[in-house]
Amino acid sequence: MDHLERAKREEAAPLIEAAFQRRLVEEKVLHEREQQLEVELSRQRHDGDLKEKNRLARMLENKMIFQESVISRRQAEFDQRRVEREERIKQIIQARKQERDIKRKKIFYVRSEEERIKKMRKEEEACKREEAERRRKEEAEHKAKMDEIAEKQRQRERELEEKERLRREALLGRAPEGISRPSELPAGSRTTEPVVLLLLLLQLLGNMFLGSGEKGLKALVQLHLLNLIDGASQHPRNLTDGLLVAGLLHSNLIAGNLIAGLVAVGLHLRILIVWQVVVAELHLQIRIVLVVVVGAARQNPGDLQGPGTHNAVDPTADRQMVGWNECRNFCTWELRMVVNDK
Repeated sequence: MDHLERAKREEAAPLIEAAFQRRLVEEKVLHEREQQLEVELSRQRHDGDLKEKNRLARMLENKMIFQESVISRRQAEFDQRRVEREERIKQIIQARKQERDIKRKKIFYVRSEEERIKKMRKEEEACKREEAERRRKEEAEHKAKMDEIAEKQRQRERELEEKERLRREALLGRAPEGISRPSELPAGSRTTEPVVLLLLLLQLLGNMFLGSGEKGLKALVQLHLLNLIDGASQHPRNLTDGLLVAGLLHSNLIAGNLIAGLVAVGLHLRILIVWQVVVAELHLQIRIVLVVVVGAARQNPGDLQGPGTHNAVDPTADRQMVGWNECRNFCTWELRMVVNDK
């Protein structure tokens, strides 16, 4: 099979070579013909172009004028656009520069403001610490001063109490022998029965009056009270309901008005105390002087005798007179102390 194919190719090889040579000759002739045709066409186009050139040569001057006008116009546009571009570039550069300057200024302002705020806060904190320290020192000094004042006040009160105690002891030691103190009255003269038991608690104006000018008022009140007791003792026969003495109130105001009165009605003596207190101050340091009620409740008041007489029938009348004397002695002793204080 291979030998047959090879034999065919050996026979066909010269035929293929001859066909190739013939084709080369034909293509060469065709190429030369086309070259000549192209040259002829090119010569014709050149001749036509020359004719066109000669025809258009008359328009060359107009062409140059138009060309120059176009070139000049375009050059002007170019120059204008270049100037505008340069102006825009300058504006952009200036704007960016301004932005950079503004940014730097903002940064500088922000930093300066932060530093100022920090400094101000530090100063405020320092001022607050100093103020707190100053207040603490002032409070400590004020507390120390108040403690010192309180201590001085307590010391003064102790000294005043000691002086008052010594003064009272001295006054008690200087009391006249003729004036009997309530504690020095004879035991037989005291009465525990409700015949004429009169306990006159005269803590009158102990610390109620401010200053020594009011001691005269204290003496006047006690004198008035003694007169009331004397007046009541003059009518023992009519003393059936007893003696009612209620106290005297005092406020710190000089305008305080104290009225005490006794009223004798009919044959029976009744002692009444009328109170009238005008107080114009809220803080009233009220001291109450109580005069305890003692009444003689006898079924037969006609049996009572006058003061200083002995009733053999009813010894209660004698005890009643002893009670009156005890009350008078007590008031006289208190009055003497007031006079000595003044």
